Amino acid sequence: MGGRKKLECYGNLFAIDGEVRIDNQDPWIPVGCEYSEIFPEDLPRLPPDRKIEFYIELVPGTQPVSIPAYRMAPAEMEELREQLDDLLSKGFIHSSTSPWGAPVLFAKKADGSLRLCVDYRKFNQLTVKNKYHLPRIDELFKQLGGSRFFSKIDLRS
Repeated sequence: MGGRKKLECYGNLFAIDGEVRIDNQDPWIPVGCEYSEIFPEDLPRLPPDRKIEFYIELVPGTQPVSIPAYRMAPAEMEELREQLDDLLSKGFIHSSTSPWGAPVLFAKKADGSLRLCVDYRKFNQLTVKNKYHLPRIDELFKQLGGSRFFSKIDLRS
């Protein structure tokens, strides 16, 4: 597939609105294509650490909370072990000795498989709420009007 490498090279530099157009005005495109061998074919792990300041503001006086694990059937425990081993091997998660802890549970997917979920409800009670309002659903749909392509991401699927 001859065009595949070219599209990979331009991965973040094209727009889809009925047809694929590549913005050839960007001066970095030739450099990226010339040195395309330095870009990995796939990204099997989480992105590298970046210099981004991020924190979750806690209610003043909050102490770390560790909630005991929920009880699970043996089959669920086996599924949990398999999913955690898979996520660990891919580098999506890592071991932690944090004093914070939240229980996990499963939600059944439409195909019958199990989605791993973390119950952060107690933690949410300890965070300072954002001061901005969520957008109205009718405004969101209005912004999406005319769109033909939509996507979602699920690290496990």
